[in-house]
Amino acid sequence: MFLESFEIIRRVWADENFVYQGQYWTVGKEAPLSPPLVQRPHPPFLVSAQSEESLRWAAEHDIPFAQIDSLVDQARRDQELYRQVQTAHGHAPAARLYLMREIYVGDSDARARAEAQPHLLQYWELWNRYTQFTHNSG
Repeated sequence: MFLESFEIIRRVWADENFVYQGQYWTVGKEAPLSPPLVQRPHPPFLVSAQSEESLRWAAEHDIPFAQIDSLVDQARRDQELYRQVQTAHGHAPAARLYLMREIYVGDSDARARAEAQPHLLQYWELWNRYTQFTHNSG
């Protein structure tokens, strides 16, 4: 679904008229964008890439990637894989990793910590359960 969606968005942003018949989506674009895109070329893509497959895809297409909650060693390892694939596909090596973190802004640091802590702890616990499930399910 992602690959089809990406191709459709790329072509829509290129303002091509086209018919797309895929496994998941069918699109017939027969008119210009309204309102038209101002930025040329189209706005840059940014994808979330944490798996080896998604990292390789992003690197092959020289698309910057973001990671949510990656630890420093994971980010370093993934950036190295990305760079290897990036250069193997003829792209100039360039930093493309964006790290995403949870941020909460309050009236003061103390109040922000107090208000955000229970929600962050709940999120991290859910994430921990998810990663244990996905890594142990084979």
